[in-house]
Amino acid sequence: IKRGATQATFQEERLALLRRNRLFAPLPLTALDRLAESMQPVSFESEEVLMRKGEPGERYVLIASGTVDVWDDDVRLRTCEAGDGVGEIALIRRVPRTATVTALTRVEAYEIDGATFLAALAGPAGREAAESVAAERLATPRAVG
Repeated sequence: IKRGATQATFQEERLALLRRNRLFAPLPLTALDRLAESMQPVSFESEEVLMRKGEPGERYVLIASGTVDVWDDDVRLRTCEAGDGVGEIALIRRVPRTATVTALTRVEAYEIDGATFLAALAGPAGREAAESVAAERLATPRAVG
């Protein structure tokens, strides 16, 4: 997140990041604009927990830079980087967090609150993308790497 950039530049950077993400890529520009405007910048230090298995799901985290690992207890499920996001399963399925997410490096990211996230994905294209990603992640073999 650069200093001295105009609001329009911030909006373009956020839109570009949203378009890189499988969940948001199929959404119309109006939905992407609303999401970009609602995104709150956050950062996490290496080894910091972004979200913990069992907690209520209240937000989605879209990674702008850095790397996180997603864990189910002591099993690493996947690694996520810039353009990836975490937290969708709890929001989409309305269940507690299904995994713990820990920063491997310093992470710059954006939070999207649950209501805004779900509203953006309420249309047919968004719903289909969301269900596809959630189903795929829940079906992931329980050991990676």
